[in-house]
Amino acid sequence: MGLNISYIADDRSLTFRLSMSDLEILENLSKEGFKEDVDAVVGVSDYGKEETIAHFVLLQSINKLLGSLGNERDLLPYTYLLEEKINTMKGEINSSGTGCISGLKIEGELYSIESGLDNCVLSKKKCGKDKRWYFCEPKDVRHLKEIKTDNLGVIKIIKKRKATSLQKMLKQLLEFLSNAESPTVTKILG
Repeated sequence: MGLNISYIADDRSLTFRLSMSDLEILENLSKEGFKEDVDAVVGVSDYGKEETIAHFVLLQSINKLLGSLGNERDLLPYTYLLEEKINTMKGEINSSGTGCISGLKIEGELYSIESGLDNCVLSKKKCGKDKRWYFCEPKDVRHLKEIKTDNLGVIKIIKKRKATSLQKMLKQLLEFLSNAESPTVTKILG
């Protein structure tokens, strides 16, 4: 899921697909003091509405955002992967990825672990008075490298920088604008 944004200058257009990771990075940049620059580059008041911005203002904002992304690696999100060894009839295999592993037993208690973009949470499962199972006591375990279980062995937590197309997109937009002569650029979300 994501959003498309188009830029039009000199009767030429350039369209990008902003992924959820890209949007998250832009939100982080806004919080870190680059709100005006983020708004200049991708800010549009309504879906499908055209907005015009001065060519030089857009160029300046792109350069500021590229500079901040190059200097502030902490603004880029992480993906947390879970890796477990699974015994099959053909032997042991490693399985890794994001998502959820349920049915973990740790010191006799039942747990579930969920991982993904900037997320790795271990939750205890308890049976309620109505005999239904509930998740409770969620615990952020992004700081851990592994979790030892009674029934599945060791589950490794792997932290990786999420690949993002945002820097590449900004560089392509910079090149597109360097070849444009129009004093204004039109942005359209959608």
